[in-house]
Amino acid sequence: MDEHRIDLSPLDPAADPDRWERLVRAITTAAAPELARRAASRSVIAEIGHWLRPALAAGIVLAAAAAATLSVLDREVEIRPAPVAGLEEALELGEPVSLWLTEDRAPTTSDLLLALEREAP
Repeated sequence: MDEHRIDLSPLDPAADPDRWERLVRAITTAAAPELARRAASRSVIAEIGHWLRPALAAGIVLAAAAAATLSVLDREVEIRPAPVAGLEEALELGEPVSLWLTEDRAPTTSDLLLALEREAP
């Protein structure tokens, strides 16, 4: 560090009180029109409230358009019957297994042995 400090006191705006007051008065006078304009303008809440009705109207129009589109799409879709084949036919299971599934019961030991004998080469 330098042993000689720089004297910054000439830069102190409050050193000359008359000059300081003139500077404050000039800034306040120059800013008065902008401050008056800002005070007269709407607040953020008022601006949001001003745009609320158009935004709601746009939302209602979009919802109505979406509902109309969906109703048209629903009319054009054909209802196709479900395939007749059941799960057993689709999986190509043997007759004993198919029978257990149709009867909704668990196989007994003899059912399992019978199924294994039929599938053996």
